[in-house]
Amino acid sequence: MISGKTIELLKTFSEDEFLQFGLFLDSPFHNKDKILIALYNSVKNFHPNYDSNRLTKEKIFAKLYPKKKYNDARIRNLL
Repeated sequence: MISGKTIELLKTFSEDEFLQFGLFLDSPFHNKDKILIALYNSVKNFHPNYDSNRLTKEKIFAKLYPKKKYNDARIRNLL
């Protein structure tokens, strides 16, 4: 299970706020980094609890960067 300030913040979002946040990230005006959209899509199925054993930094990293070796610093930076 992933923990941290970002996850704690996402837990406070209502369903509507979470969807609005996804639209915000998808806007090219506000975000030019496509990897953040992929990160959002990877964690959205776990909203609002984020307490699944399937939600780990390693598994999220593998979804975002399928052919790269796990890099903790990179995933911490994204979160």
